[in-house]
Amino acid sequence: MVHYHADATRPQRDSLDQQLVREVRTRTGALTDVQGGYPHGTSRDAWPLLKPDPAPADADHDGLPDAWETAHKLNLKDAADRAKVGPGGYPMLEVYLAELAGK
Repeated sequence: MVHYHADATRPQRDSLDQQLVREVRTRTGALTDVQGGYPHGTSRDAWPLLKPDPAPADADHDGLPDAWETAHKLNLKDAADRAKVGPGGYPMLEVYLAELAGK
């Protein structure tokens, strides 16, 4: 079913997404129009506060975390190695993003 892979699921669904998916599964949800503001006096505090994790260390600012570059034998001081073609024929940045997405 679509809802198994819908919304932002990495690294996990937030509480609002969990509620929406639960309502779809149980057919208990209602249509809500919030384009003009919050519905029926719902305060903005009703939405979860999303706190990002700190970014991993990336000495050369190439988008590849240092730990990942080390594990894949890349140079921590060379940002150009993100474009290096890996064993599968994809640039290393694509390899990292695919791993990050769990594919």
